[in-house]
Amino acid sequence: DAGRIRAVAALVRDAARSGRVVVVLSALQGITDLLVAAARAAESGSDDFRAALDTLRTRHLETVRGLFGPADQAAVITPLTLMANELEEVLHGVELLRECTHRTMDLAMSFGERMSCAIFTAFLAAHGGKAQYVDAREILVTDERFGAGAVDFAASYPRISARLASVPGIPVVPGFIAATPNGVTTTLGRDGSDYTASIVGAALGADAIEIWTDVDGVLSADPRVVPGAFVIPEVS
Repeated sequence: DAGRIRAVAALVRDAARSGRVVVVLSALQGITDLLVAAARAAESGSDDFRAALDTLRTRHLETVRGLFGPADQAAVITPLTLMANELEEVLHGVELLRECTHRTMDLAMSFGERMSCAIFTAFLAAHGGKAQYVDAREILVTDERFGAGAVDFAASYPRISARLASVPGIPVVPGFIAATPNGVTTTLGRDGSDYTASIVGAALGADAIEIWTDVDGVLSADPRVVPGAFVIPEVS
């Protein structure tokens, strides 16, 4: 939400004072699950996918309104509206065909990260930070195993280093998504944003990869099953 984005922006600005940083973001919480549900509803012929689209639009608009003043909102909302409209066309196609292939599902799921990065880039830029959105599909190459693409590191590393070197300020990269050599959207599997960050960090020879998340750390067990689960301070 808007509050979390403000917190992330503060972390990024603080880190950028010490050296060059690249930001990799996931979708807003719950959005990927919403996109999967929308695609499945469209595949079954249910009109419920339109309600999911309304929820998607509302969540992102509420976030924008919580971050930007009225005069600045339109510039952020316009690209989000275009993406939501594109997604609606994709899902309408699924509804007509009554089929959602793994390839189509990857495309549908990609909108979460793309939309969150559009908001974050605009927010960072509006608060004095030079920021530029860099579509991960330009720099991360995978095979055609849709849903869990295997990264072609030999092809990806030069693209990552060359593209990000040309960005003035802070590159903002959507996690989780990539593309085949022919430019078809793929995903790296669920929770793939951490993986994206690791790949980008390795390609750039980064000093560190910092992963900020909504849990306290790596636990000894699933706390929903084991009440006494504790945070492990360090792992090899």
